[in-house]
Amino acid sequence: MHAIYLTTLLGAIVAAAPPLTGPAGFAQTARFDDLTGTPGIVINQVGNSGFYQQVLWRGFALVDTRVPGDLTSVTSSILSRPGVPPFSPPNSIAWGTKNFQTVLGGQAAIDTNYTTSNVEYMDLKNIRFGCSSSTVTSLTSVPANCDITLTCNRADGTKLSQTFNFRMALTQTRAAQILAEPVGFTRCANVVFENPVTPGVIAAGAILTGTADDVAYIYYV
Repeated sequence: MHAIYLTTLLGAIVAAAPPLTGPAGFAQTARFDDLTGTPGIVINQVGNSGFYQQVLWRGFALVDTRVPGDLTSVTSSILSRPGVPPFSPPNSIAWGTKNFQTVLGGQAAIDTNYTTSNVEYMDLKNIRFGCSSSTVTSLTSVPANCDITLTCNRADGTKLSQTFNFRMALTQTRAAQILAEPVGFTRCANVVFENPVTPGVIAAGAILTGTADDVAYIYYV
């Protein structure tokens, strides 16, 4: 009789205990359009000292594609200009040239580790990206074929890298950003964006600039 009662009591305690849960996840898509940079000037830091939408955008520049002196955002005008326009105008981000790294603090990465961070890790879902053969990515750039490599670094020391290809006809003066969907980029402490490289060339292309927009991720707190 006592054994039956004890078993019932233990079962009730277990049933009443709250379930074990991990960090809560929040979906986010960074479009950068609520930020203001100097139009035509690519060395604009993303957000507040690189902090934007719960993560740190280290080594990226904000690209404001509006015409200098005209702060009105005319989508049709932006999308018809030469280069690689943002997927969702007027803004995108850029990385890869030496001046970006010098001014903005090293290799481009989306980072969850910063001084005031309460983010445990992130999952990268997808990005829109393209490449330009000019360091000026807003008004005078020319689309360029490139390969980009993304690396998910986890807190436990494991990592996962994937390479994505941007291709267009040699005669094109304008090319749309394309979709890249990393597989298995979960629980990332940071995601590093390697400098764009010219297809078939091992060394990083010194004049290639990567552009990205509509970066979708889940951050966990």
